[in-house]
Amino acid sequence: MENERVRCREKHRQLRIAAFQKLGGKCHSCGCDNWSVIEIHHKKPVRRKKIRQGWTDAALRRLLKMSDEEANDYAALACANCHKLEEVHRGANRNVSFANFPVYITST
Repeated sequence: MENERVRCREKHRQLRIAAFQKLGGKCHSCGCDNWSVIEIHHKKPVRRKKIRQGWTDAALRRLLKMSDEEANDYAALACANCHKLEEVHRGANRNVSFANFPVYITST
């Protein structure tokens, strides 16, 4: 059972590496190439009934089968900071703004 989990994790890691290489290997906004903080960003919002965190193996395989042009129209690499900024700008996280945070610093 444990060997199966390890094998599945390794297979998923290999698919992510191949997808990262297909999409250019670095953040499309700032150029960050630290793979530990790179995420795959959907350029077009995905509407699903059940939200799953991360990209499934099937989704990564579909991305890898696309031509480079189709893949770049469908997704891009973004570091965690740029990905969050794009989602806030796009309206995916409408409630995230500095206006919603309490102000603790007062001027003296």
